[in-house]
Amino acid sequence: MKNIHIIILLVLLSNIQLFANIVATVTALKGSATIQRETKDLEAKIGSKLENKDSVITTGNSKMQIIFKDETILTIGKNSHFSIEEYLYEQDKEPIAKFSVLKGAMRVITGGIGKIAPHKFSVKTRTATIGIRGTNFTVIVRQDGSFIVYCTYGAISVVYDSNQHIVKQSYFIEVSSSGEVKLDSFNSDQLKAMKEKYFPKEKQTDEDSTKGNEDNDNKAYEESNQRLDVKFKDNEVTLQDLIDTTPDYIVKENYSETDTSIIANYSMEEANYRGSYNTEFSNGTLYESGDAAMTINFGDDTAWLGLGSFQDPNEQARYDFPNINSNQVTGIQVENIGSAIGNFYTSTGNAVNGSFKFGETTSDGVNEITAQGTYDLSTSQVLH
Repeated sequence: MKNIHIIILLVLLSNIQLFANIVATVTALKGSATIQRETKDLEAKIGSKLENKDSVITTGNSKMQIIFKDETILTIGKNSHFSIEEYLYEQDKEPIAKFSVLKGAMRVITGGIGKIAPHKFSVKTRTATIGIRGTNFTVIVRQDGSFIVYCTYGAISVVYDSNQHIVKQSYFIEVSSSGEVKLDSFNSDQLKAMKEKYFPKEKQTDEDSTKGNEDNDNKAYEESNQRLDVKFKDNEVTLQDLIDTTPDYIVKENYSETDTSIIANYSMEEANYRGSYNTEFSNGTLYESGDAAMTINFGDDTAWLGLGSFQDPNEQARYDFPNINSNQVTGIQVENIGSAIGNFYTSTGNAVNGSFKFGETTSDGVNEITAQGTYDLSTSQVLH
C-alpha cells in the first residue's frame, strides 16, 4: 500500500512539473510547422503546447500564432526559425521573456510581462537585441543577416553594435548586411506590403515564393505615395495601425454572420475590441474618422462603445449597450442623442462592425443628428 502511495505521489509530481514547463499554446496554424524540443522534432498542431527552450520552424507557406501565459501573442511568418530562450511568468516570481529569431518574420503583441516588467522582455536576432516599452512590433531577419523592425505601437529600443536606437511608433529601423543603419517612418501601404510578403493569407506556389527580391520590395515601399493614415499629437505623427494588433487570420474582408450559439455561450467579463470609425457626414462635432473601442461583458450581456481619438479622450462619443441579443448589440448615446448597432462576424465572434448616429439637443430644444457613420472592430483575445 505504501508503494502505491509513493507511485501516485511521483505521478502527481511528474504531472505538476510537466504543467510547469508549459509556457505557451499554438492557437492558430496555416500550413505546416515543426516544434524542436531537445533532440525531437514534433509536428505542430493547433493546441500544441510549447515549453522553455523550444524552437519553432515554419515552412514557405505557413503562419503560426502562439499565445503565452502572460497573453503575449506572437505570429510567426513563413520560412522562420523562432526560439524560446527563457520564459517565466508565475506568481511571486520575477517574470522574464527572452526570444530569438534566427531567420524569418515575427509579429509581437506584448502581454502581461510587457506591462509589469518591460525591461525583462527582449527579442534577439543574430546581431541585435530588441527591447520594449510596452508595444507591438514586427521583426524580419533575412538570410544575409540583415534585418528590419517595424514599431506599430508604443516604442522599442534596438541595440546593434553596442549602440542603442530608439524607434517610435510608425517608424522602422533597418540594418543592412554591411552594417549600415537606417531609421525612417513607414506608411500603411508599406506595412501592408510587408504583411503580404512575410505573413501570407493565401497558399502560394513554389514559383510565387521565389519571385522578386529584396531590392524590388524596398523599391515598392519607397514608391508608395498614397495618403498616410496618421494622427497628429504634439507635432508627432503616429501611424494609426490598430488593426495590426489583431492577427489577420481573424479579420475578414467579407463579413459573415456568427453562429448565435457561440455568443450565447461566452461568459467573459471583459472582452476588449479595438478599431476605427468613419462618418458619412459630420458637421464638426465629431471627428470625420478616428479610433473606436468596445468593451463587452458577455456574462451580463452588456457593452459600451467609444468613438473619437485615443490621443484625445475629451473628444469622444460613448454608447451604452444594455443588452446583447443573439449576435447583435444595440445601444444609445450617453449624455447626447443618437444610437448605435453592431453585429458580430467571423466564425468566433472576434470582430464587430456596425453603424452609429450622433447628435445633440440645440439651444432651442431641437434634437438634431449631426453625424453618422460606420465602425469596424476586432479583438486579439481568445474568446472561445
